[in-house]
Amino acid sequence: MIGKMSGSDFLSKEGVTSIINSYTALKIQFEFPSSVRFPNLPVRLDFSSIIFPLTGETFCTGHEFVLAMKLGCKIQILGGVIIPFVERTQKPQKSRKNVSLIEKREPLIEELHRKYLEGLKTIPERTPKKSTSENYLFLKQQLSKSGIDSSMKQEEQEESTTQFFAVVKSLLDERLKYPKGSYMNLLYKFIANAGIGQMARGLNQKKRYDTQTNSTKVMPSGELVSPLYAGWITGNIRSTLSEIMNGIPESEIISSTTDGFITTEKNMELLKPGKEALFSEKYFETRKKLTGSGALLERKYYEPKGVISWRTRGQLGLSGGIKALTGYQIHEPIEETIDKVNKSFNGSKQITFLQKSLRSAKEIFVYGGHSTLKLNERSFNLRFDNRREITVEHNEYHQTKPYYHKNNSVQNRLISSLGSGRYRIYSPISSTQCKGDAYLDLTRRMLVRLLRTD
Repeated sequence: MIGKMSGSDFLSKEGVTSIINSYTALKIQFEFPSSVRFPNLPVRLDFSSIIFPLTGETFCTGHEFVLAMKLGCKIQILGGVIIPFVERTQKPQKSRKNVSLIEKREPLIEELHRKYLEGLKTIPERTPKKSTSENYLFLKQQLSKSGIDSSMKQEEQEESTTQFFAVVKSLLDERLKYPKGSYMNLLYKFIANAGIGQMARGLNQKKRYDTQTNSTKVMPSGELVSPLYAGWITGNIRSTLSEIMNGIPESEIISSTTDGFITTEKNMELLKPGKEALFSEKYFETRKKLTGSGALLERKYYEPKGVISWRTRGQLGLSGGIKALTGYQIHEPIEETIDKVNKSFNGSKQITFLQKSLRSAKEIFVYGGHSTLKLNERSFNLRFDNRREITVEHNEYHQTKPYYHKNNSVQNRLISSLGSGRYRIYSPISSTQCKGDAYLDLTRRMLVRLLRTD
């Protein structure tokens, strides 16, 4: 346990190394310089939304703390916990609570890996391909203002032989045997992602339907679940992504999600981590050991014409290369979608559409019947989510900057929601209101709307 102290107390090489090589959770007050375009410390607005403001109070992992200090953030530590890793040559002390937690899970990982390998054929070692791309400077600004020297990086370690590494390596080797986009390639990708996801299962207290009791229950955790592992992985990936985004200051970052972003910067797949890129270099070396690839980033799409972007998960490429329309799963020509989006911006900022689906297993179990076609009337929202503040208006786009404090975001969200309430007669049908008479129920509602419309 640690008490109230300044973040600069951890700026030594030993301090940074101990934080990276541990499960660290800190409660902090922070303030970034106004010049930082992409602060990396999350602040929760509500149960499902977070933003990254310049100032505030929050909980963070050790990775996020170290990167924030590199970006020149002033931090006051209010409290927290640091649980050091158990060294491979170190004998665990069974009296320590955190060590017993790790001891409990490591044999399980080892057993799962052993059983998995029994079903695999011998896989020859893959030879890393030599990269012929230009190795130009990554991180154009070295972020030296923080006072953290490059010597803080831990020395190059030997090839990892942990059970976690072995399991992931085996799954990736199997996946790379099959063409990208094929069924088996996607299957092994799903297995790997699901295994990592199991470490956080049940931590957010989400409820799921239980057929035995005919009620909803909190999703239980399993043997692999650990807030320590889940927090460390999340903090590591988030810090790597934030480090890269803050390292390309001349370019525009249009949108960012968990593991990637849309940018105007060209040739991002050619980037190599520089000496100051603590998290990017570690990720780069690990990826090379796992896949043999000498690339830090992978380019998913290239959009030659332009991108319409209005929220975190709302982007539409003018040529169809990018289509991130969460909630609008309609197959139609790209020209029709672009036209609907543009018209909605000048109107209600909503697109009402019909979604066809089959009745869910839960619905059939509760109400009876068969797996029949169901129509859902849905409303796709195109309002700006106010996660960042709009600053400069151009002819074709708006620029944004981080909010100074989360209260500014809350205020703007309240303003944007004024007048957006709808009477139930005009609201779409939810899936729970539509059991088997989809067409009849929809016809009634459309008729009432027609009669009520002037």
